[in-house]
Amino acid sequence: MYLNNLPINKLARIKNISGENVFIERLSDLGVFVGSKVKVLRIAPLLDPLEIKIKSFRIAIRKKDARYIEVIPYD
Repeated sequence: MYLNNLPINKLARIKNISGENVFIERLSDLGVFVGSKVKVLRIAPLLDPLEIKIKSFRIAIRKKDARYIEVIPYD
């Protein structure tokens, strides 16, 4: 499953981040790493961007970028 398909308020762990190195570096600067817990908090009215929670902070990420973040949902 990818982050862009994760239901709202469902907790998941980041399994893999694919894409160009610049994209991966930008995410790591924001604190998005493989193994981190992530939760989708809100989706904008026009379905883009997503507001996600990583650790204790919130960031907005475009839906087209979220499709490169593979996650494993917690049951």
